[in-house]
Amino acid sequence: MAKHLTDREKKKIIADYAEMGSCNAVAKKHKRSWTTVKQVVESDPDTMKKCEQKKAENMRDVLAWMDARKDTACDVLDKLLKAMSNDEIIGKSTISQIATAFGVVIDKFMLSQGDSEALTKARELLGGVPSVID
Repeated sequence: MAKHLTDREKKKIIADYAEMGSCNAVAKKHKRSWTTVKQVVESDPDTMKKCEQKKAENMRDVLAWMDARKDTACDVLDKLLKAMSNDEIIGKSTISQIATAFGVVIDKFMLSQGDSEALTKARELLGGVPSVID
């Protein structure tokens, strides 16, 4: 006979479900069946709602933290771009290192632009090297 879940275990299962969104993933983590996880989640909608609210609150906090450091991130990207244009550094780097660094800069630039215009510009700049950004 299976051992009964404690209230603490049930709350952990609900919190993990709110985070992961998958009964199967939570079941594997807690070594329970997915039907047990589903029953626990459905049996306590109040805790589930609190967990979802906490997850949303945490997301807002992370986004606020990232927004507060936007200028610092832009400064770092500027330094990286300057370093990438330094012939001495390019000479010491492998093509793989350069491509990776360029891909990171392009990804971050695209996120800051919020549209596909940056991707189009990157493809124009790279010409015959689309694999770096695709």
